[in-house]
Amino acid sequence: MDIDYVLKLFKELAVHLKKYGDQSIAYQYQTLLDAIDVLEADYSDEDKEDCIVTCYKRLYPGRAGLSEFFIYREDFEERSALNEPLSRIQHELWEMVKNIGGTKT
Repeated sequence: MDIDYVLKLFKELAVHLKKYGDQSIAYQYQTLLDAIDVLEADYSDEDKEDCIVTCYKRLYPGRAGLSEFFIYREDFEERSALNEPLSRIQHELWEMVKNIGGTKT
């Protein structure tokens, strides 16, 4: 797993959540910040991978969490443009974690 790339995705996601999120995703936002701290710290790669999987499960718990988060705007083009990065990050994170840590489909 490319831990540095996941860290980049987590940071990118944090920017979007801070800018567009509200109290309904406060837990996920804080989970993300905590994971970023761990990934930037001096832990083993195994510990970091465990952190990534745990964080992912907390961000996308099936229902609620970021699974149902999107940015709403009246204008379709604006709404699509704002939500595209979130969809891309979600997809890329899934691709990174789907075969490790009990997230196999």
